[in-house]
Amino acid sequence: MMSFLEAISPTARTLLNGDRPDRSVKNSPVMMDVIMGVMDLIEKSNDRIAAVDFDLDLKLAWLTGRVGDIAKTMGERRQQAVAHAAGAAFAWLLAMKLPETDVVARIADERLRQRQLFAARKLTFRVDSKAVGDWRKLRALVEELGEVAEAVDQLEAHPRSRQHRAHMLGELVQVAAVCVAWLESYEVPS
Repeated sequence: MMSFLEAISPTARTLLNGDRPDRSVKNSPVMMDVIMGVMDLIEKSNDRIAAVDFDLDLKLAWLTGRVGDIAKTMGERRQQAVAHAAGAAFAWLLAMKLPETDVVARIADERLRQRQLFAARKLTFRVDSKAVGDWRKLRALVEELGEVAEAVDQLEAHPRSRQHRAHMLGELVQVAAVCVAWLESYEVPS
């Protein structure tokens, strides 16, 4: 039987082991802890069941509500709200019948892509930075959530399209990765 790390992509395995594939990209040593914490949260909640039972519009409303909760909270409660938003995105991905290892690998790959974009100066700030304010982080998350909404519209118009389903999946991964990055910022010492 394969271990968890053996079952995921080589890129994700490298990230989760803390190795540096590119000297210009600094890996987050806490990413795996954050991801496992979100997976634990999903197991303790009804999120996985809700994600299976909800139609696309309800899933989008649910995820939007979780993101909205972030704006209404402060301090430790905001961190919990970010974790719940991540949980909703993770649960939605799992409801798409993706194995947990695939979800984790996709999110790890997206986190690497985000770091590479920042290193290439295509992103102006890192969500995983403690120095970046929560409102800027929320702005990045809301932008990704809007792309999920657009992908839902496209999938609704073309329900049998594998391309539109894959696009929605990719947008959900980006939402989850932004949440993971935000949660990583809470774990980094001041």
